[in-house]
Amino acid sequence: MYLSFSVSNFRGIHSLSISHLSDLNLVVGKNNVGKTALLEALFVHSGGGNPSLALAVQGFRATELGRIELGLASTPPWESLFADLDMTHPIIFESEERENRFRVTQIQPVLDADLSKLYARLQKPADPQTQSWPRPALPPSVLTLISEEPRRSRQSAQKPRRRAQSYLILDEQGPRVFPFPATPPFQTFFVSDTAHATINEDSELYGRLARGKTEHLLLDSLRKIEPHLKDVREVSSGGQPMLMADIGLDRLIPLSVMGGGILRLSRLLIRIANAENGVVLVDEIDNGFHHSALPSLWRVVSQSATRSNVQIIATTHSLECIKAAHQVFLEQFDTTFELHRIDRRNGKLVCTSYDTEILGAAIDSELEVR
Repeated sequence: MYLSFSVSNFRGIHSLSISHLSDLNLVVGKNNVGKTALLEALFVHSGGGNPSLALAVQGFRATELGRIELGLASTPPWESLFADLDMTHPIIFESEERENRFRVTQIQPVLDADLSKLYARLQKPADPQTQSWPRPALPPSVLTLISEEPRRSRQSAQKPRRRAQSYLILDEQGPRVFPFPATPPFQTFFVSDTAHATINEDSELYGRLARGKTEHLLLDSLRKIEPHLKDVREVSSGGQPMLMADIGLDRLIPLSVMGGGILRLSRLLIRIANAENGVVLVDEIDNGFHHSALPSLWRVVSQSATRSNVQIIATTHSLECIKAAHQVFLEQFDTTFELHRIDRRNGKLVCTSYDTEILGAAIDSELEVR
């Protein structure tokens, strides 16, 4: 879990640091200050050295990658990840985590001069059982992600650290990662405001809860928002798994029929339950909910996150959502909450953090906290 995080040269963020990350965090700010980009950066950094996540985050904004074109004039699909589309400066993520851990991730394209060395390694694998990769006819696009071994203090940053380096290679054979990245330090999920999770993913994650006999916890939480819900079941329809709802009718209905809010909440809670001791990132957490339901939303999310020991980092534009969170966390002393407001001052991004007490004073004084 994160205590602080900094970003350099990612999306629209040239430089941004956020401190005082708590159990539950709400990130606010005007449009185009980097709220969603911050969540995307956290997701990539949480991957523990997997460069394919650089492509995955494109889908969080419903970006269609379409056909990958190769050749001298082609544009790499990850160009938009770099600030000002300038790939000469690496993307850098740095984090302080619990248990006094510090990690650094660096992302940059591989230059033409280094491609020959890379493909020489691919053509002569260290494992004789591994199939070699032929050199492509067209110039490939290659992105490298370098993840430093976690260190135990900031002072040890001056000492040489072991670095794990993986490559995302796009050539005629399609996208591939070499070598296979290490296991992530903790489970992380991203719940996007625009991209739709697949039915298969929802069913697979729900199935894990059912196999562990914990799906009743999801149902109990959903009932606090939708009291007519009697049960949630995984049903195969036309060979496709689906989550169905029992609301007392003579047949089950697709969970999505109950509305965007309850569907999105179910997806969020399923991922919290599957991210034990990890992190869940949520873009526009209040999307699909009436303002009167927001206190119940925060209570359900807080209880679920506490039960699974999951850190929540979410965004919103809504003052009602901020006030509801403040109201709920005044009542709960076992969960820490922090509001983080990102502003652009003199062309630079700065983050101001508010704990529950300071946020309450700002709200009472009718100060702008969004």
